Amino acid sequence: MVIAAQPTFRTDAFIDGAFRPAQSGARFMTENPATGQPLAEVAAGDAADIDLAVRAARRAFDDGRWARRSPAERKAVLLRFAEVLEANLEELARCTRPTSIRRSASGARSGRAPCP
Repeated sequence: MVIAAQPTFRTDAFIDGAFRPAQSGARFMTENPATGQPLAEVAAGDAADIDLAVRAARRAFDDGRWARRSPAERKAVLLRFAEVLEANLEELARCTRPTSIRRSASGARSGRAPCP
């Protein structure tokens, strides 16, 4: 398995089958939980984005894209999802493993596990 030295991430919200920026255009920096280092600047969704996502989810449910699939079809989708997770498990684990992060009174962090 090849592990990306510097993984790339989609940084917009995934709503209604497409990646899109927050409607407000706002973004925020997220950090690698294992290192505390900046990871990616991502869309900062707000209530308008939540409303859009909820409406899209409702449509997907009502029109049967998921709700009317047979149990066997849903099982196939979930098994494929599991396969993709397992195929990328090592890379995912490198950036999501549990750490013992403690904050001092000043807010400084200590005890981070290394993550490439």
